[in-house]
Amino acid sequence: MIEVHFQNKPLDPGQSWQDWLDSMENKLKKWYREYADGHELTDFTLDHGLVNLHRPSPRMPMPPARSLTIAFEAASGSAKAMRDHISNGFYRRPWHLAHFTLESAMIVLFCLRHAPDAISARLSPNEIFEMTKVFTSNFLSIAAQGWTEVSNYAGIYERLLGPLLEAIFSGRPVTTTFGPSQDAELSGLLYPGPAHLDQLRFGSRDMIDAARSLTSIDQHLFNWEDLPNGDGMGTAEYAGAWDLLDQSYHMEDTIGTIGMEGL
Repeated sequence: MIEVHFQNKPLDPGQSWQDWLDSMENKLKKWYREYADGHELTDFTLDHGLVNLHRPSPRMPMPPARSLTIAFEAASGSAKAMRDHISNGFYRRPWHLAHFTLESAMIVLFCLRHAPDAISARLSPNEIFEMTKVFTSNFLSIAAQGWTEVSNYAGIYERLLGPLLEAIFSGRPVTTTFGPSQDAELSGLLYPGPAHLDQLRFGSRDMIDAARSLTSIDQHLFNWEDLPNGDGMGTAEYAGAWDLLDQSYHMEDTIGTIGMEGL
């Protein structure tokens, strides 16, 4: 999914964007049905997958309202699961917590900005309020664990969220409360760095040269030996499933054996 959204990977011949969305969503839900075990991580994986599928991206800068509604609800669901993970110490690296929270929070803001009517048709203003405030709580909880700089993002998120909630509760057009400068700020947070199709063409970079460019990185910086591997995976194998230089993890390496091949 990340390759399609951010690296311009071609769709199958004759496949439309909606066809691709339907196919990937069916795969996600099929995996969830087959692997449903009631575990919170399973729910989080489904929600996070739906967010990555229906999110805005350089390939699809303005998804249809249906996609934005799904992304909003899925991002909120993943935030609730993340709240439990933060409380229970599931993640040992605050970077993962902050990354997932910031990514999902910005997508939620984008959805409220561009699909307020579709979201309001499914959810009450109070429900929307409660769902969006989980992200603020998560930011502050991460900051309380020692990474105090994360609280800055709580302030940014709240500052951008306020005008959107004002439009939701008042029934006014969102364009009257959320201006061009806020749109520009949100876009910068949604696509940090050179996230543009011209620079991220799928398959355009020589993989040998790419591999050589990474040889100077000290792998000990990542402290792979500290990662949990209670499922029997070796340290190197487990570490290989999580690419800290990318915004996604290799889902097929970690849970592909239980039916998520091809996502």
